[in-house]
Amino acid sequence: MFRLVYRGEGATQPLVDDSSLTKEQKWQLLFDRNWQNLAPSSQTKWLVYLRKWKKWIDDHPEQPEGYLVFPSSKVSAFLSHILADCTASSSKDPHGAVKSARKALRHLRACQAGIPDDEAKFPSQPYIAGVTSRAKTATAEARQCEEADPSCSASTLSNEEYASLLDAAMRFPDKQVGLCVAAMVSCGLAAGFRSDDLQDTRYFMELICSVPAKPLPMQILALANNAGKANQDAQMTYAALANHRQPHLDCLAYLSQLVLYQLNVSKLPLLALIYQNNTSWRSYRMFFRDPSMATSKQTYFDLSTMLLKVAATMPDTLVKTKVCCCHTMVVQSDSGLGDGLPSPWVLVQIAAFQRYWSTNHTI
Repeated sequence: MFRLVYRGEGATQPLVDDSSLTKEQKWQLLFDRNWQNLAPSSQTKWLVYLRKWKKWIDDHPEQPEGYLVFPSSKVSAFLSHILADCTASSSKDPHGAVKSARKALRHLRACQAGIPDDEAKFPSQPYIAGVTSRAKTATAEARQCEEADPSCSASTLSNEEYASLLDAAMRFPDKQVGLCVAAMVSCGLAAGFRSDDLQDTRYFMELICSVPAKPLPMQILALANNAGKANQDAQMTYAALANHRQPHLDCLAYLSQLVLYQLNVSKLPLLALIYQNNTSWRSYRMFFRDPSMATSKQTYFDLSTMLLKVAATMPDTLVKTKVCCCHTMVVQSDSGLGDGLPSPWVLVQIAAFQRYWSTNHTI
């Protein structure tokens, strides 16, 4: 399948010999880059879907161009088949399966010569984008439907379950771990940050903003993010955090307690470094397992280990199981902008130093 060549209408120039490399050597370079150099685990994963692709083509001889990953309408039909299989088997991640199948075909297509350039980036083709959109909807429905909750396979927590997780974190004996988990979980919910965003959340990403809300003015904490998945396109995203109308679920309160602990107990030298115009303060992360790791990007294991430690102390077996089984929690919450209370003083203090820094330096 990897050596197939498209020779139909609109075909691009096939590989040819030249003074530097033969066409066989050129193909081998393509094969090495797009398949041979992949990690063994990746090859194993993609082979599952390439075998499904071969079987599907064998079962549908009416499809044009055989095993060639062309045209996009054929690829779309295959992905629709994958989605239908996932739906029939009550899969909780149809989108993941469709995305993996699409990636496997991309690696195969990269080694097949002659396919028109306008078909090269087939994920953006309308037919395929439509299947991807349906797969995302199917995944959301599978993970959020009421029927999924009794088996603990849904990835949602109610407000009460979310509050019990925060309670367990605040009562955890290791205060660095407990406060970090409470702030991390509440920040992830309020800001819409995923785990890879939280791994690299830094203090210099914060900014206090005043909002002329009525009847009372209020202040919000803006968090910028240019790491994780967001930085694949070199973009900056922002999230605004305000006081929650339910004090028990107030993200800013948990962040404030974490900051106070890190400044006074963990002895992070943030304020001193900012006062001294020392740029190293910008490397300090907000969420970490140990103060010695504060200037390094955390791994998923670093953050999940803390969360699982806290979850193990929870009295509610159902909630504990849901937290431990779900790598990403989609918390069902009715969070609102709150009652206009000012942000905690310590965050205002950090922001004041940031404003001082920004007037003299480019952040």
